[in-house]
Amino acid sequence: MGFMLRDWLDLSLNHSVPSSLLILSRAFTVSGKVRPEEAVQATLSSLPDEVVDTVGITALPSEDSVSERRRKLEYLEMQEELIKEEEEKEEEEQAKIKETVVSQEDLALKEMTIPTAREAQEQARARAVEKQEQLCELSRALAVLASASSVSREREEFLRLVNKEIELYNSMVEKEGTDGEKEAMEAYRAARDESDHAAKVAVGDEVSSALIDRVDAMLQNLEKEIDDVDAKIGDRWRLLDRDLSAQGIACSIAGCSCTWSSPLEEMEKSSIFHVLFVLGVVVK
Repeated sequence: MGFMLRDWLDLSLNHSVPSSLLILSRAFTVSGKVRPEEAVQATLSSLPDEVVDTVGITALPSEDSVSERRRKLEYLEMQEELIKEEEEKEEEEQAKIKETVVSQEDLALKEMTIPTAREAQEQARARAVEKQEQLCELSRALAVLASASSVSREREEFLRLVNKEIELYNSMVEKEGTDGEKEAMEAYRAARDESDHAAKVAVGDEVSSALIDRVDAMLQNLEKEIDDVDAKIGDRWRLLDRDLSAQGIACSIAGCSCTWSSPLEEMEKSSIFHVLFVLGVVVK
């Protein structure tokens, strides 16, 4: 230990080696088998160039003030270059981090935008369907209000059902006794089941005259009920333009919207006028 301490003092006092350099190079571990000059040379060669230059500029004595200033200027330039390199590396790292964050945000925004656009399309489609349904309801309501009979729609539906029954019955009679009789009976049975599920009408292999009479009686009763309703109500629902002209349409619409609960109350006047325009009525 004493020998190491003497080497330390010899390097520091006799050879003017800075204490900081001795600590960094761990010069006190040099054994007596190696000369101090060789030990210092080996130590300096193992140190980084930046450390050697820094120690040489800040610790070594200079011959004159000009050379010392020159060394210090070179040292400052070197430090400035190191600072610039560190700043460039930091900027590159920040740019990479920012690019990663932006790409993640774009991906998240894209994932959010796709469902939002799909929902907007579905909502627009639902609004269009609802608008179309309202226009259809309004058209039917205006047709009732402008009709001479309040049950014209029911009468048309009744006639359609009667014609359907007649066509099915005629088809079955024409095919009676032929190979297509069974298919006609099945078609008749299916049509009857679709038109009246609650009644559960059972059609056998042959349609009896009693069943036909019963159907005819039901149809006659239904026609009589429609006529009775038409006689009682008459044209009371004919609120639109009783004189069959187009001049009173605009004024009649306002009155109808007050007395008719649905769908006129839920429709805007622009929609009502649009329906009238489609129907061929010019409103001034």
